[in-house]
Amino acid sequence: MTAAAPLLVGQSLELWREPLAGALRRRDPRPLAARARRQLAAASDAGLGRVALDLNLGLGAGVPAARLANDLAWSAAAIRRAAPGVALWLDCGSHEALTALLAEIAPPVTVNAVFPDRPGARELLDAARTASAGVVVSPAGSAAGDLAGLLREAERARALLAGAGLAEAWFDCLATPPPPPPGRALDLVRALSAASAATPRLRPLLAAGNVAYVADASPDLRDALRALYAAAARAAGVEALIAPLEQPSLLAAVSAAPPPADAAARWLRDASGAAARGEPPSRPDASLAGSQPELERAWELLFG
Repeated sequence: MTAAAPLLVGQSLELWREPLAGALRRRDPRPLAARARRQLAAASDAGLGRVALDLNLGLGAGVPAARLANDLAWSAAAIRRAAPGVALWLDCGSHEALTALLAEIAPPVTVNAVFPDRPGARELLDAARTASAGVVVSPAGSAAGDLAGLLREAERARALLAGAGLAEAWFDCLATPPPPPPGRALDLVRALSAASAATPRLRPLLAAGNVAYVADASPDLRDALRALYAAAARAAGVEALIAPLEQPSLLAAVSAAPPPADAAARWLRDASGAAARGEPPSRPDASLAGSQPELERAWELLFG
């Protein structure tokens, strides 16, 4: 039986990046609304109905928590006017700001993210439980990409969630700084999927957009990296992907629909099946690599 497509979380509302940063300073909702509608329309056109939008203020280093909370609250209201009822993921590095926000924003909402090694983690989890909000747990940097270390972080997260009375949370499998190798993150996805009966439950999440941060990568190569990795993550059992929803090849790669007729898109879907068995996706054949060399380069960077 074909697995359901993962929840897609649109990453393109990066409020720390221009031109949205300027719109936020001016309190001009139009660029935010347009970006939100574009992501939702792209997912809808691809037949993908389970969608949320990530409102990302970045780490917010040095910015007072009250200002971060105010900026996110205004942005959330602007998006909800443009797309009533849309599920929002509130993304910043301040536990204090996220805790304050949960009293103001109606569900469906998820806090992205809780860092177990930072002050205020328990207070944020308590606020999330009270607000019936979802939670993303980001593992500590000490895990350093080692699978055993990441699994220890998962157990630490379970203990923290249990103490707060929460039954489940998302676990960010690609968040540890420095990020684990892409294949290691897929190993973690498979491990969490296999432990689905464990309580509290950790639902595997990947920020597929992050694998495209390659120096001097062309737009075509960035697209190929994201689409290939998203396809492999879906086959490995990922339950949510943070990604740019405006990218058609990525949406086709994670869709539960039959493989498309386009040769490159079909290869993305077919090659990813090996990931479910813990194997790297197969290399593109010579004809496909010759016509679209960015696919072979993406394969080499991720799995070669």
